[in-house]
Amino acid sequence: GRPGEPGLDGFPGPRGEKGDKSERGEKGERGVPGRKGVKGQKGEPGPPGLDQPCPVEHPRCGGKRGALGFRSLAKGRGPCPVGPDGLPVPGCWHK
Repeated sequence: GRPGEPGLDGFPGPRGEKGDKSERGEKGERGVPGRKGVKGQKGEPGPPGLDQPCPVEHPRCGGKRGALGFRSLAKGRGPCPVGPDGLPVPGCWHK
């Protein structure tokens, strides 16, 4: 006659032995950065400020003023002659 229908599957057998370890693969791509962490604790208070106002000699607390420097070469006071427009004559500043 004809062959019968297949029977029911049985229980799975025992697990086999672990295989040999292979070589390490290539490194994968880097993941996306995570979320921002929680806010940290408040810092320590800073050192105390000045007890007195700035010195009278210089309003910006810089101490005494130094000697005056040299005057600029603007407005025709330099070594070159100036033209009618107030600029040095061409060729004077060129070397």
